[in-house]
Parts: sequence; structure tokens; C-alpha cells
Amino acid sequence: MKPTTIDIIHGVLHTILEHEVPDDLFVQTAVECAIENSELLNNLPEHSRPMSTIAFHTKFPTELHAEQLELVKHPLIALLQKAVDRCEASEVLGAAKEFFTQFRRVDLHQVTARTSSQNFPDQHELLLPGTVKKHWSTNFVGGSDERLISALEAYEADFEQPDARKKYYSKLIMLIRSSGAGKSRLADTVGKRCLMITYVIRDHPGGYPPADSAICDFLSAHPSRAEADMMSPKKKTADYATATHRVYSIWAHATMIALMQSTLEELTNYIQNKSTSASSQEDVASMVYRALAPSNGRRSHIRCELYDKVVENAKNIRKRCIEEGGFRSCFDNVSGSQIRTSLQDSGCAAMSELRQAAVELKSTLEELPSSHPNLPRLIVAFDEVASLLSEDEYNIRYIALNRILSCISKGNPFWYLFMSTESKIDHLLPPDSVSSDQSKFPSHRPSSRGDFTLNRFPSFTTFACDIDDLKKNSTLYPKTESMFTFTSIGFMARFGRPLWLAFEEPQLVATEKILGTKQSKRLNPYVQQEVLAVLSNRLYLDFNMANPTTLPLAQDAVNCYMRDVISIDPSSGVLHTRTPNEPILSYSAMRHLFSDVSIWPQAIETFTQQLLDRGAIEKGEEGELFSRLIFTLSHDRLVRSHIIDGKFQPSHLTFKVRDFLHELYATEYHQIIDEIEEGILDAHMNFLSFSSTAEYLTGRSFQNLCYTLLRRSSALQLAPQQRTYDQLLPFYVGNPDEPFDTKKVGAILVQVKNRMTSSSIDLILKQCFQWPHANHLHKRFKERNYDSLLKDNPDTKILFILLDFGIKPSTVEVKKSCVNRPSVWAIHSKGHDADVFGCLKGMNVGPCIPRFFRGDFRKQFLAHRRCDPLHNILHLDTISQDVPGEAASEGSSEDVVMADV
Repeated sequence: MKPTTIDIIHGVLHTILEHEVPDDLFVQTAVECAIENSELLNNLPEHSRPMSTIAFHTKFPTELHAEQLELVKHPLIALLQKAVDRCEASEVLGAAKEFFTQFRRVDLHQVTARTSSQNFPDQHELLLPGTVKKHWSTNFVGGSDERLISALEAYEADFEQPDARKKYYSKLIMLIRSSGAGKSRLADTVGKRCLMITYVIRDHPGGYPPADSAICDFLSAHPSRAEADMMSPKKKTADYATATHRVYSIWAHATMIALMQSTLEELTNYIQNKSTSASSQEDVASMVYRALAPSNGRRSHIRCELYDKVVENAKNIRKRCIEEGGFRSCFDNVSGSQIRTSLQDSGCAAMSELRQAAVELKSTLEELPSSHPNLPRLIVAFDEVASLLSEDEYNIRYIALNRILSCISKGNPFWYLFMSTESKIDHLLPPDSVSSDQSKFPSHRPSSRGDFTLNRFPSFTTFACDIDDLKKNSTLYPKTESMFTFTSIGFMARFGRPLWLAFEEPQLVATEKILGTKQSKRLNPYVQQEVLAVLSNRLYLDFNMANPTTLPLAQDAVNCYMRDVISIDPSSGVLHTRTPNEPILSYSAMRHLFSDVSIWPQAIETFTQQLLDRGAIEKGEEGELFSRLIFTLSHDRLVRSHIIDGKFQPSHLTFKVRDFLHELYATEYHQIIDEIEEGILDAHMNFLSFSSTAEYLTGRSFQNLCYTLLRRSSALQLAPQQRTYDQLLPFYVGNPDEPFDTKKVGAILVQVKNRMTSSSIDLILKQCFQWPHANHLHKRFKERNYDSLLKDNPDTKILFILLDFGIKPSTVEVKKSCVNRPSVWAIHSKGHDADVFGCLKGMNVGPCIPRFFRGDFRKQFLAHRRCDPLHNILHLDTISQDVPGEAASEGSSEDVVMADV
């Protein structure tokens, strides 16, 4: 009797699983898809289907396209035929292995993209693989590739200086940035000019570019019992670590030696076989790039074949390494950095063959001319290198890779890139001075080579963001969009990391990523890190780096909560960070705070008790943090009024100045606020969050600055020593439905005071102010001796707000300037409680404000920021990064045109 489909499936899966065929998951996927396409399985009652197939189908739905089915059709038919014919198990196993070999080359991006549903179950359908592939294949914009290449050239020259080997550990650079910032794309672009081999060693499904599964399997393999016995110490002495640690250490170092040696050998063979088609090193780089680049969203056929050869060769090399007694003896002494020293000085066959492979590749490349002699001859990149970290194995794989790269750095023009998404940064870049258990972290032990420390080359943390906006605005802002466009999701996605462009609804993904979660989750207002992440993207919070308790906070914020690293101090491990100025993240933070009416009050309570009272946050000198809070609360109270059934439209994020002021101040003051000029009250605002700058505001940059802030839906905390003003909230007096006109911008300019005596608007702005209905001119200020901002923009509408927090009783006054050009209106509010600020009562945060207000003015040290996130906005979206070897005079550096990072 001919076996049924059920018999075929059961027989194939049972045979494969029983004999432990590698990656049987792929085989099972293909069998399931093939039968589904033949509509045999779907016609059966569900209870009669194989349970393994049902469970797998529920967890991992896939579809094979026609061209992919064509590739695996024949080995799949052979496999099924073996099962139908009830062949011997060995024959079915052989057919399964053949099918597995072919199917592994079908590295579907659709499959890996859909597995991201495990990370984002509610919106995995929103991911557009076609968009990811499209952006990967377009021209790279931003200039980060040029900066990285320039850095590599300078580092190469520095490394080859006399005695440089005593200064640097290896030719290694870390590329560190949070997800979606373009690390892989940057390395891919550099690979067009420099010969590059990239290993994507991601340890989880999903992501792009696709992971190199063969390399991942090789790196994660464990020794057999016989191999472990061979590597175990014969006796226990004080010089030996535990037997387990010795086995892991020898195995990990043998693995990394094998991988690097096999990479160099296979690359040499590949270049020699293609030598007739390459006349220069640049031709070789281009040839290898085209061969290894992703094709139609999946790994290329040549890449799969080459990496399969690398792994097969590496397995043999690793076997020879662990069998060699001379190599194993390098691990007899683990004191200090003795393992690395022993490997460096060893004449064992394992290290000799590795060095010889490097020499042969170097000689092969030197036979070809190069028009850029200072460029690295080879770059080996490890994407998602944090996958090598494992506490159970003392991070020995990562340590071993670093040691092996260090051993072959001298004398070879090869460089190595480690790419990471900022997670586990304390392990990837441990500080020079570490207090830790030396037996657990052998790489942290003091050097046995003398009283000096080998340096690491600086990490590369500057990446071009706002790519989409930069491409669409190659000239300086062709002002064709209307103001209402600025608050659309698609427009906001143009700013920040390119990740947002791969999603139809990026705000949903950002809502989850901002909390560092892989599953749908609401903000927990009792968890300080989640509160810090959300409020940072609204209020712009900086850590007080003078307080040592902020170091672990900064590290956690970088690891999990989308905070950006701008520099790393290698001696102390201190991270200098900033809040990313990305509208999508600000919008998502607002959504979290809207999720429940109790979120805002409890978030403020947690923030005050766990962060503000402990001096972990920079607060300003006069109460700037409190003023940013009340402005944000007023915004949210206004926007929340438009929510119906838990939903609101992004168009509601654009609102009138009148409505904003009504939400800010108590109801009893609305009548006097309405006396302000209609042109100001009817102007439109759209800020979602605050950004910060260390640049002083000038009259010449005022209009472009307001325009830029409106495009980014942002308000601005001005420089700490800025004269006259502390904050700027831009508005637009034109028609928000028509193309934007920068001549019609205006701003609410704010000064914050916290003194026991009342301040004077006249003295601050150096001109006469009077009550709205007064007609006489005050004689004290007949000459208009006002500041340069007003002088340079005489036709600009300005509303000045003076916040006198320390004055009692609470009151609000409205005045206007006695002169018409410039015509300035002013609000002078006194007090800081709900009697003056209606938003505090309206958002139910009144009870927690007194403690917040006291904490805001508690004396503290102000740590000056080392990087200004708005510096590039003020100066045509430019940012600079020092490159070794260039002039290093204070305040001077070469600019690269890019947007805010």
C-alpha cells in the first residue's frame, strides 16, 4: 500500500531527528512548505496532521518563491522519494544532507524578517523587506564612510611608527551605535574600496544583512568528550584554572586561530584563481565585494560556497591545534596576560601556520599595484560581535578573538572591525582600570609585560543619521512642505536612524524599542530606567557626570534604552552620552505617557525620588528642568484632549499658541492672556520634546533655527550661559497648509528665575514695556537698547515669558513693548504651583510637584556636555570628529556634512 502524506512526513522527520542531521529546522521547513504548496497537507483534518509540523507552522510560517523552489526542487524530490520508498536510514540521511546543503543557500530575507515577529509580535507584518533591500543597494549618504577610511589611514600610519607595537594592542576598531544607525551599511560601503570579509555572527533570527549560519555554527560548537579530555589539565596546580576553564580557553583560542587562518588561506586561493580578471588591489576589492554582497535580500551563492569552504578548512585546523602539545602548553600559565604572551612568542605549528597564512595573503596582494597605498590591504569585520559574549564561558570566545588578532597585527596591513549595537559595552570595551574577580575575567588582569598598558584605538561612534531628510534636501532646505506635514509619521521618520524607514508604522516599533523590550509592553512608571528613557526623549535629560552613581545608569541607558554614545573614556570606562534627537522616539515616548492617566504622576514621582533627589541628572542653574516639565505637561494636556477611544491623529500635534498658553496657565489668567496680539495667539506650534545646545543663539541664525526646530517638532534648551534667554519654543504665523516661509517664523523666548525678589522685564530686555491698553511711552527707555536677536529680526513676532518661580503670591501679568519694531509681547508669571500653572492640576501631578521643584534647585555640580546634539543643526547640519594625525588645536576640526546624530 502506498504510504500517505502523513507517513512520508513522519518518516522523514523521524529519520532526520533521530540521526541528528545538522540544522534539521531548515529541512523541516522545506518539507512543510513543499507539502503545503501541493495542497496535500491542508486538505487533511487538523487533528491528523503531524504535531511537530503543526507546532512549527504556528511558530514560523514561511513561503518559498518560485526561484527558490527551483533551487531546492531536485534534492527535495530525492529526499521525499527516499522516504516514500522506505529506503535504508543511511540513504534517507544522505538525501537529507544533500537537501540541507542546497537549502541553506536559500537564505530568505523574507524568512528572517518574519522571525522578527518574535521581537515585535504585534507589528511584524509592518516590516517591508523590499524597503530594507532597496535602501541597502542605494548610494550611501552622509560621509561616515570617508571619515572611517580617513581614520584607518591615520591609524595605520600611527601603528607603523617605531615602537608603536608597544603602544597598541591590535589593529582593531569598534563601531558602536544603537540598532538601525547603519553600522553594517557603513562597513559594506567601506568594503567597496577596501578588500573586506564580513562575518555576520548574529545569534538570533531576523535582522539584515542575513547571518552567516555556517560561521555561527562553527563559533558556537562545543568540543566532544574525547576532545575535552585531551585539553583537560593532567594535574591540578596553583597555576592552572579549573579544568572546565582550561578546556574552554584552549577550544576558544583554537577556534579563533582556525577561523582566521582558514579565512586568510581561502581568500588567498580565491584571489589567485581570479588573478587574471584583477589588475589592481582595487579591482580585487571590487570583485570580492560584488561576489559576497547580498543578492535579492539573501546571501549570495558565492558567499555561501566560500564560507562553507572556510568552515570545512577551519574544522581541520582546529583539530590539529588541540592535538598539538606545544599549542596546549601555552595555556599552562594563566597569570597576568601570560596566555597572550605565550601565543605571541610560541613557535608551535598552530601559530606558525597562522602567521604563514597572513604572509602569503600579504604577498599575493602586494603583487598587485594600488592607487591608495595607505589604505588597509584587508579588513575583517565581525558584525554583532556581542554574540561571542557568554558569562558561562567567562567571555572566553571574545577574549580569544582579541588575542589572536593582536598576535597577527604586527607587520600585516590588515585591520579588524567589531560592530555592536551598544549592548554589553562594558565587556566589549572594558576600562583600563577594572576592579573585578580576576579569575572570572582573565583579560582584566594586570599585564605581565611591564608597568605599561597597551592602548586601544578610539571607537568609531559617529554615524550619519537623518539620511532620508538629507537626500531629499541636497540644497539648503527647499521649503516646499507645509507645517502640517512636519507632524506626519512619514516626515518624522526622515530624521534619526535609517531603521525607521524600513517600517510602514515606525512609531509602533519605536514605542517598544524605547523601553528596550522585545515584546509589546507598556511603560512601568515604577522602574527608573524606563522612566528615564521616556522622560529623556521629552525633557532632554543629561547625566550629572560629576556624580559617580550615574556611571551604571549611563551604561544601562546605552545598553537597552536607545541612548547614544558620543565618546568612551578608555582609561575609566566612562560613557559620554546624549539623548537622541529623533522625532519618532519623542512621539513614542509621548504615547507611553498617554497610556494611562496615572502614568505621568507616578513617572514624576519615580524620577524625583530615584534620580533627581540623588543628583543623577543635570538640573540647570535656575530651574530650567522644571520649566521644560511644565511646558511638556501643557503640550500633553492639550494633545490628550484630542484623544478619542484611545486614538488621535498626528495632525493634532500642530496647535495654536493660544491653546498652548491656556493649558499652561490657570483658568483665571486666560482673559489677560487673550489680550496678546492675535497674530501671536493664532500662530501654530508643534514641539514634541526639547533638545539642547551649547552654541549661543544669535540674531543671524534665528530664522533658520526656528525653521529647523519646527521641522523636527522640537523646542530648544539654550546654552547654559546664553544671555537673556534660557529656552526657545518656535511658532509659525503663516498658513500651516501652504509651503513654509521662513520669514514668518516667531518664537516664545523664555527666561527662568528662582529668586526671592521679583525680576523686571524692562531691565532684562532693555526696553520699555507697558500694559496692553496703555498709550503713553515710558521715558526711561526712549533709545531702543535691546539685544542683538531683537535688533537683527525687527519684523519677527516674539513672545517673551519670564518665569519667576520664587515669588509669592502667584500671579500672571501681560505687557507689550512700547516700540513697534520689534514688537515684543511679554508674560511675567510669578510662582510655581498649580495656582499659576493650570497644567499641573490638569495632568493630576500637583501633589508630586513640590518635591520635584525642591529637587530641581538642589545644589549640584554641573557636568558640561562634551558633545552638542544641536551644534550641527545650527550650522547647516554638520558634525565633526577628530582624526588622529590631523591638527588638534582646540575647537578646530574638519566638518563632514550630515544631519543630527
